[in-house]
Amino acid sequence: MKNAQNLQIELSDVYFRYEDTPALNGISLQIFEGETVGLKGDNGSGKSTLLRLLNGLVYPDSGKYMLDGKEINSDSMRDTLFARALHTKIGYVFQNSDTQLFCGSVREEVEFGPRQMGLSDEEVEKRAGDVIRMLDLEKIENRPPYHLSGGEKKKTALAAVLSMNPDILMLDEPMNGLDKKTVEWLTGFMSLWKEAGKTLIVATHDENLLYGIADKVIELHEGKII
Repeated sequence: MKNAQNLQIELSDVYFRYEDTPALNGISLQIFEGETVGLKGDNGSGKSTLLRLLNGLVYPDSGKYMLDGKEINSDSMRDTLFARALHTKIGYVFQNSDTQLFCGSVREEVEFGPRQMGLSDEEVEKRAGDVIRMLDLEKIENRPPYHLSGGEKKKTALAAVLSMNPDILMLDEPMNGLDKKTVEWLTGFMSLWKEAGKTLIVATHDENLLYGIADKVIELHEGKII
């Protein structure tokens, strides 16, 4: 039974708008450590905006977002160490991997996060090597990301996130544009992440995935939980 001691994420009556366009309308939710949560809803329902807010990329116009008992807002995120800790704790894989990949090679992508964390060269190389082997990227580790297939880009983006050893993993439409083999691999990976007791939040239209893996499913419509 979940209890307040392992409450990880809490949103209380959160509103957010892009200029004059409402995106989140009174969102309240709780996510506990180790839960797998599915987000469903039509395009424009607020799923991606909610993930962006949970990752500290946008902030509530009103209401509160608490992560491990600490409020995430524009003031707290001005603290560089605090912001770095949040982005280390949460791994976020964007819907479009092209927006996430910018280095000259796959290995450089995977090493980038640990280097930003201030780890030693030895630790950076170890982490990158471990993740590259785990995701079977050895054959492409020296290739530039823009030469990769959609599935290879998705794996590279995921590897770059995992190299920072996050506690929470968030995936936005992870199956989009992937071939059957990569879909099967990613589904298996998510199951392993869940079995490891780590928190997973997945926004997807794939209902087989949602109801096959999620502990609970949150449905959004026009920025509201329905």
